[in-house]
Amino acid sequence: MPRNLRKRGEVWWFRITKNGTAHEGSLQTANLGLAKERLERIRQELTATRFGERPRRTFDEAALRFAKEHFTTLKPKSRKRYVVSLKALADHLHGRFLDEIGSAILGDFERARLASGVTSTTVRRDLACLSSLFSRAEEWEWIAANPVKPYKRNRAKAGLKEGAARTRYLSQPGRSGLPSGGSTWGTGRHRLCDRYRIAQGRAVFASAERY
Repeated sequence: MPRNLRKRGEVWWFRITKNGTAHEGSLQTANLGLAKERLERIRQELTATRFGERPRRTFDEAALRFAKEHFTTLKPKSRKRYVVSLKALADHLHGRFLDEIGSAILGDFERARLASGVTSTTVRRDLACLSSLFSRAEEWEWIAANPVKPYKRNRAKAGLKEGAARTRYLSQPGRSGLPSGGSTWGTGRHRLCDRYRIAQGRAVFASAERY
């Protein structure tokens, strides 16, 4: 059995002692190699904290805190959009330290998203979400600078721009289905959708805890 590691079911757990204090927890993986990497990161963070240094933070940690603090300020439609973007970002950035994420990694993300068939507008929205996350991380003093802002400026010059706003024209049946002024039509349904979106966001970041 590897030192400081043990399995509970299929998942690796760690237990280490630093300065007389025991630290224990799940490493959220069944892969031994990944478990060793995560344990080493934990050791580095504990050492950095001891000497007054700023511990390195991962995208996953930032995404969870960002969702907890920022989602409550968003309207349901914006919250849903952020959930979609954070899912896509997590596919590429989970496990990455924030200070590792720069133009090279952002470029890889952009190319992968475009190759998957999404539009440049969708990619810009994903990057806007990530930029908001990094801005919050600056406020928390987790990073020194937001790498997404200069990347977006450079890519805008190269053609990665927002698409034009879409205008939808309703047919007569569509118009007749719209609520009149002062109507409460659909209020209960809208509230149900809002609850669903909130639950969906929570589910995304509950799954992020398993990275």
